[in-house]
Amino acid sequence: MEEINTGATWPEDWPTSRRILQDLGCLGGYLYHHRGGRSGKDHVVTRLARHGGHMTQRELQTSFDIRSGSMSDVLAKVEAAARAAG
Repeated sequence: MEEINTGATWPEDWPTSRRILQDLGCLGGYLYHHRGGRSGKDHVVTRLARHGGHMTQRELQTSFDIRSGSMSDVLAKVEAAARAAG
């Protein structure tokens, strides 16, 4: 197999650089999942605000494409946070 020269230069410490990039990818995944992903509290509140504060649970569930039980959990957290905020 013939090697193709693209003119790209690799850093001398490429294994270290590659490991850092992998770790950053893992960190991004962790933050995405542990901060609610695309259907977390912040996203639900934002979606509700954009719709004048009025959407049914079914409409929210459909717009985020998640199961009803998951939507119920998120809404319970939103309601608890709203009560705590006063």
